[in-house]
Amino acid sequence: MAEIMVFHSVYGLRPAVHAAADRLSAAGHTVRVPDLFEGNTFDRIADGLAYRDELGRDVLDERAKRACADLPPGAVFLGFSLGASLGVRIAERFAFSALVLLHDASYLPEVAPLPTQIHVAEPDEFVDEPDLAAWSGHGAQVFRYPGCSHLYTDGATAEHREADTAAAGQTWSRITEFLAAQGA
Repeated sequence: MAEIMVFHSVYGLRPAVHAAADRLSAAGHTVRVPDLFEGNTFDRIADGLAYRDELGRDVLDERAKRACADLPPGAVFLGFSLGASLGVRIAERFAFSALVLLHDASYLPEVAPLPTQIHVAEPDEFVDEPDLAAWSGHGAQVFRYPGCSHLYTDGATAEHREADTAAAGQTWSRITEFLAAQGA
């Protein structure tokens, strides 16, 4: 079993992130879920993006680095949207053994490619095709979920669609298989 660091989305640390951590814990993993927004949560993407911009990239990167400071080598990283890009940016420093990116694939690390699994809606206004192609070129498993909302694994978002629930179930099955294949 693995130690897994989970970073939340721009919505903040909401019940869907805790549910993901509970799912991973039930599978025997040790899971850490830091609150990078220090208690602030949002119901709309626009509000979360405004808060992210108010904090600034340097503050968020520093909070992410502090959260990972005592991680053992070989931990797995899982991030939701904004959390995915934050985790990948710091992956170079913390020697993660694998990455699971949900709802984002915008930042390709400069280090040797890690085993990576990516899950995105199709289409997704926050995910660029060239980024997905770059990850695929580095061997990442990329899964697309047609007709889903951006953060389809969070059933409490205003954007939630009918297709999201089935896609979320398929996503978690694939993540479970991926972690097992990594020896996690």
